[in-house]
Amino acid sequence: MADEDLVERLEHLDMSPRPRKLTNTKSTNLLEIDGRTLEGGGQLLRLSLTLFALTSRPVHISNIRGKRKPKPGLKAQHLACVQWLARACNATVIGAEKGSTDLVFTPGKVNGNSPVYAKSTTTGVWESEVAIGTAGSTGLLLQAILPFIL
Repeated sequence: MADEDLVERLEHLDMSPRPRKLTNTKSTNLLEIDGRTLEGGGQLLRLSLTLFALTSRPVHISNIRGKRKPKPGLKAQHLACVQWLARACNATVIGAEKGSTDLVFTPGKVNGNSPVYAKSTTTGVWESEVAIGTAGSTGLLLQAILPFIL
């Protein structure tokens, strides 16, 4: 995605946070994170999105997996994390596509149960499914979604 396209899409997006159940954090600041920080891999993306989903704060992550040469950007398992967390907190997401190196994640409002869960036929059990689409690591995926589930 070209930088100009991202800037144009950001200018029209409402970045104000929306309240979520179980959270009282309110901020209007879009936090900027450079994905090349520290080891510059997918861990920064997974943990950042989880924390921002939990606190209902918008975030812009640039240079995603920037130190992963020759293939930076979102891979299938990172995209699965983004999509699951976006459904879980009704987030608006820009840049959620394979290979994207820029992502804007703006959590939305959740009334009652998160839409990511479906009621099971077993009493008192809720289910959720994540389709990675590749042989991506389920353990790494759990790093992103487990804190949100708990």
